[in-house]
Amino acid sequence: MPRKAPRSAAPLRLRFHSWPALAAALTVVLFSPSVFADLIEPTAWSRNDPNATYQQWDSFSFAQGPNPPDTGNQNPNGFADAFDSSQESSNSFVTSGGNIYSFSGVITPRAIVPAFSASPGDTTRFFIQVRSFGSIIDTTIENALTVNGVDVATLPGYAYEELSRDESNLEPFGTVGLIQHLWTFDVDASLVAGVGDSFMLDWSWGVSSASLDQLVIDTFVEASAGSVPGDYNNSGVVEQGDLNLVLNNWGLDTTDSVPEGWINHLPEGIIDQAELNGVLSNWGDGGVTPSFRPSTVPEPAAAALVAVVCGWLGRPRRIRSQPRD
Repeated sequence: MPRKAPRSAAPLRLRFHSWPALAAALTVVLFSPSVFADLIEPTAWSRNDPNATYQQWDSFSFAQGPNPPDTGNQNPNGFADAFDSSQESSNSFVTSGGNIYSFSGVITPRAIVPAFSASPGDTTRFFIQVRSFGSIIDTTIENALTVNGVDVATLPGYAYEELSRDESNLEPFGTVGLIQHLWTFDVDASLVAGVGDSFMLDWSWGVSSASLDQLVIDTFVEASAGSVPGDYNNSGVVEQGDLNLVLNNWGLDTTDSVPEGWINHLPEGIIDQAELNGVLSNWGDGGVTPSFRPSTVPEPAAAALVAVVCGWLGRPRRIRSQPRD
């Protein structure tokens, strides 16, 4: 749980003349209850959207991990983890209040978030809130936050905002603060290729006596125009070619072979009703993002295809495929 000193009209000035005295003062503040600033939710998508994930840590159990989200976890791809990746050198520990802290070392927060198996051209949008306490961290330095080794400040849609700050002056050791940070940025699907379909987020705080107090990570996969749900042949629109792919390969196990011409959203396993629904419920779609889709009910024109589909599924057919690499 976040910890902070009592709020006052003017910055609190406390004088300490030794490191033991400072340690004692920080212990009182770090380990005592505090007031939360309100967290915020993404407005560009809902946490209930099928392509969204949400994970929240209000307290941690182990400085080195594992620490699955303790407050919120909506990620069908697995459990996220958050910890101090430099614990052996920072000598960080988990306080009785549940935050990761080191009196004299520099912690390096890391979070690993399982990702959706996005198609080429898809974008994963990040909305990350961090609450830090102690020494003031510098969020403007190079690689202040990276995702899979890439500085997020270089990515599309990057923005940083300080949502709230409550600070005190612990003289002569300087200013400490309870600060709520927000990072937003977009990540191309290619950035997770070859890394186990996970996002690894690393913070470089660069100052000692700073703690990781709270962490909230929201993500949303936004399909590109070429990877609209149901657009299996990558034509940019869900149409007859996608329906033909499903019907001509009905019952095929994609773990054995890949249907010729199937480019986007290849299922892992049997091609069946799920892929047919993908075509019918998105018939004619050419780029509306999933979070703003008004309905998953087929259009009348798509519904009219059902009778044709039922007849087609009953006739003998020959599956054409190519070997999987």
